[in-house]
Amino acid sequence: MPSGSFTGELDIVKTYSTASSEITALDALQVLRISVGLDPTWGPAAPENLIAADITQDGTVTAYDALVILQVAVGLPSAHGAEWVFLDDDADLSGITSANVNYETGVDITALDNVITTDMTSILLGNLEPD
Repeated sequence: MPSGSFTGELDIVKTYSTASSEITALDALQVLRISVGLDPTWGPAAPENLIAADITQDGTVTAYDALVILQVAVGLPSAHGAEWVFLDDDADLSGITSANVNYETGVDITALDNVITTDMTSILLGNLEPD
């Protein structure tokens, strides 16, 4: 890049390998609890947990998400695969609920003299962890 200041958007893509065993049947249980109005076993779900729970990315946490996560955990084919999503670290996630899982991936960036600095939050869809 030539010297100067340039703006744009950065989207990062990372696939998931079932060999890591990060997604388990316990994740499916946590999502099933959320889908029926209960908290996960550790307490209230954070917005990041709700994003991870919505593996189908349809905007709601349902029992179908739990089924898909269980399929991923045991290595069965599924219409929806686990993947990583990357959000702007400063994104406002306060409006996210189990019935409204809407968010934007990526981050606006400015490259200044060939240097890009940004902070992002990575979330593995299907993998729920206590904060």
